[in-house]
Amino acid sequence: MSRRAWVLNLDAEEELAGRRPYKGPFAALAARPELLAALAPLVPQGDVVLLGDGEPSPGVAGLQGRAWCPTRSALDALSRRGAVGPRAPAMDILRRVASRAFSASLGLHLPGARFFTGPSELDLALGSLVGAGPVLARRSFGFAGRGRRLLAGSAPTEVEAGFIRRALAEGGLLLEPFVERSADFSLHGHVDRDEIVLGEVVKAQVDRAGVWRGSRLATEDELARAERSALFEEATRSAVALRSAGYFGPFGLDAYRYTLRGAEGWNPRCEINARYSMAWAIGMGERRPDL
Repeated sequence: MSRRAWVLNLDAEEELAGRRPYKGPFAALAARPELLAALAPLVPQGDVVLLGDGEPSPGVAGLQGRAWCPTRSALDALSRRGAVGPRAPAMDILRRVASRAFSASLGLHLPGARFFTGPSELDLALGSLVGAGPVLARRSFGFAGRGRRLLAGSAPTEVEAGFIRRALAEGGLLLEPFVERSADFSLHGHVDRDEIVLGEVVKAQVDRAGVWRGSRLATEDELARAERSALFEEATRSAVALRSAGYFGPFGLDAYRYTLRGAEGWNPRCEINARYSMAWAIGMGERRPDL
């Protein structure tokens, strides 16, 4: 099997959101080098992970390129090192499917959740907070627990209103009731023009800030039959929607079990990750159409 060169631009959402300054596709991994060990299942033995820019070298030149998310900067970095860039969706497609607006367009499963699409809905967003109780606000682009803020669910402070304004200016704001999450799961797959390949359900360890701490394959008894069925149904729906939007490549769904006002519920799609994710290779196992 041919060797590959990888750019693991873990903060690709920052580039897709157009935030400045963007430090480049190597910055996130450089800030947390311990994640490289956790990504070992994703990168086959013998492949090369690029950890910075440099001149083309015999060890990289001519290798097939892969990226965590094939953004413009990631593809440019592969090209500068002499790797062969992968076939990839256009940037505007990546930007569209990476936004929470895309997942919201398929429906929101959490009771009371609502997505606000832009600055014209500022008054509606601010007004919806009054008397709502604790609310989790999420901007359109975020990763690893970033891009979210817990609001008191009353008249917003100026700091909270500023977060909401910036989120709406960036493309949208998701407001959802704050719930106690009792278990986090994910389901991963790969979509292209001809087929959809899904993996196995993965159970995630996520801290209270929403930051991933580890994953393993879920056992049969950790999900109810209805939960598992809903998760696979949403994964298939999401894959079809991604393909219709022009996306192809790896993707994953995050899901969780929760308690809201004393009642237990199941959110089979809280987020779509149209890229690789930390547990992608764990869930996919030997199913690697990406290679």
